[in-house]
Amino acid sequence: MMKKPLIIAISAVAALAIVCTLIYMFAFRTLSVVSDSAFSLVLPKKTIRELRFSMVFKGIRVRTVYLEDSAFDSPEAFRTRLMKEKGSYVLLGPVSSAYAVSKKINVSDLLKESTVIAMYGKKSSLFDCTLVSDEKSGWIKASNALSSEFEKTAQNVALIYENSAVPYVQDIKDCFSDSKLSVFSDDGQSRLFASETLKKTDELSIVVAMCPYYSRLGDFFKTTGTLSWVVDYRFANAVPKKQLYGIVVPSLSRSLKDVLKTEKGSSSESKLEYDYEKL
Repeated sequence: MMKKPLIIAISAVAALAIVCTLIYMFAFRTLSVVSDSAFSLVLPKKTIRELRFSMVFKGIRVRTVYLEDSAFDSPEAFRTRLMKEKGSYVLLGPVSSAYAVSKKINVSDLLKESTVIAMYGKKSSLFDCTLVSDEKSGWIKASNALSSEFEKTAQNVALIYENSAVPYVQDIKDCFSDSKLSVFSDDGQSRLFASETLKKTDELSIVVAMCPYYSRLGDFFKTTGTLSWVVDYRFANAVPKKQLYGIVVPSLSRSLKDVLKTEKGSSSESKLEYDYEKL
């Protein structure tokens, strides 16, 4: 038979858990992350978990909202669907943000009771705050990590990218000593760039390649290969799982730290910082 003190202790713990759950559900402010079929496919679940954990200490509950594809059928469908969402803060993913801008939908006015934050490429007055991506910050972290990792080995790291599509190439190069980075840039002159590059990396015994951007990334995986890749999180699904070495991914938890102080109607701008995650 269970002793009375133990029963009391268990009851007290259970009651405390219920109280904490009620506080979390009803007393905390809410941050609604608006996702969609594309964003939910590429955003790592770990990023949302870290965001939830960091926001708990700020008295904020994070919930993920999924916008069906039908919400983008028309501006009116988008407005109607988005107006259903409540929260102290609403974070629009890249697709929702871009759609709002393309259709000139003032989401700040639409959600009058929420501070609207958008992930978009440049500042927009349609939102209370625009998180402008700073991919370079993540690639500098990836470069420093890989430079340190391979500095004392006989192997180089490859940098593969589409010419003129990566403005911070020199910043990446500066993280490596001259002899430790092999650069492969596609200037669009050769349709065999992928196969030729793979042949060269194999000859140089390169095992890891960084690729900030390449529009035809799938060309590198038409045949079975052993080269491992570090890519932007949006391209991770294009890389065979066994060849994915790391990703550069937005740090929502750190980027939103000060953004949550945004005043309604301020139309401010802040950086969306990126991190490097070795897998």
